[in-house]
Amino acid sequence: LTANGSLAFNISNRYLNLVPVVRRLAEHGGFTALHVSSKGDAAAWQFPAEWMLLMRDESTLAALRPFAHDDANEKQLALWTDHYSNLFEILK
Repeated sequence: LTANGSLAFNISNRYLNLVPVVRRLAEHGGFTALHVSSKGDAAAWQFPAEWMLLMRDESTLAALRPFAHDDANEKQLALWTDHYSNLFEILK
C-alpha cells in the first residue's frame, strides 16, 4: 500500500455490526478508519453499502472526514485474531 493509499472494506451486514471490529484492526495496523456509506441507485441495480476506509494520509483523511459517520459511541472491542473473535458482541 502506498503512503497515500487506502483500503476499503465493505462492512454491509444485516446482522453484524462490523464497525468496531475493523476499527480495532485499523488501529492495530497504524491506520485511521473512517466509516462511510454509499447510497446506491435502484434504477442501476446498485444497493446502498456501508464502508470502512483505512488510510494513513492526513490530506486524504481531512477531505473525507465530512462524509464519515460519527462512531464516537461505538463499543470498544478486543483485537480479533486467529485465536480470538466474539460474534455475540457484534450482533445488531
